[in-house]
Amino acid sequence: GGAAPVFAAKGVPIAASYEGPAVVAGYTVAHGRDGATERAVLVVDVPGGSRAHAVTEEPELLADAESRELVGQPVRLATDGKVNVASW
Repeated sequence: GGAAPVFAAKGVPIAASYEGPAVVAGYTVAHGRDGATERAVLVVDVPGGSRAHAVTEEPELLADAESRELVGQPVRLATDGKVNVASW
């Protein structure tokens, strides 16, 4: 009955900028007010045990992300140093 958590997850380092192969750990597809897809936001596992955030705005990739489960999907990240962009 104390205030200690029952489960405390171990923290995972976040790579702010990453370029190379990765695997989708989680994602969501965001829609605009008109209901159209705008972008997907992904959290990916990268080699070495860290994670990175990435986005994609490619219409065919957004359609694919809505048509099936992407968790476990291998992806490739490219970066401009500010934003990681995923493709598969």
